[in-house]
Amino acid sequence: MKEVIATHSLDEVGKHPDFGSAQATLRWMLIYMVEETAGHVGDLDTRREVLDSEKG
Repeated sequence: MKEVIATHSLDEVGKHPDFGSAQATLRWMLIYMVEETAGHVGDLDTRREVLDSEKG
């Protein structure tokens, strides 16, 4: 992953043979991955709070 980020511009548009109409930039893909990870971590934190009855 680091190699991809290091060798490509954040504004470069990704290409995939099965998705010719997709126009996502590397910047968009990285931000999307951070958002998705944050959402899943939030879900896990909520479940942990329910299981151990402690917040924070």
